Amino acid sequence: MSDYIDEEGLLKLIKFNELSRDITRLNWSWNDNFNSINKAQELMVREQKLFLEISEYKQRMGDRISPRQKKDIADTIEGMGKLVNYLKDKIKPSELTINALSA
Repeated sequence: MSDYIDEEGLLKLIKFNELSRDITRLNWSWNDNFNSINKAQELMVREQKLFLEISEYKQRMGDRISPRQKKDIADTIEGMGKLVNYLKDKIKPSELTINALSA
């Protein structure tokens, strides 16, 4: 039972990995992408939705989530935090000001 992987949890991990890929792509192409700020905003909205989904999943499943799957989810969340920090470092204050004024 401890190695059991719940399909719903696995699908959530896949979604996190897809988002991680997209954030990494944006980080790598930040200067080549004229629309980086808007893309970053879109990715942060996706991230927030995924965090809500994973919180609801954990609440609903409780102890039925295996220790391995809990660790995989925790590791994925930690990795997302690092990627978001890298993305945050790409945003310059002038971009923040211009984006805020155009909203």
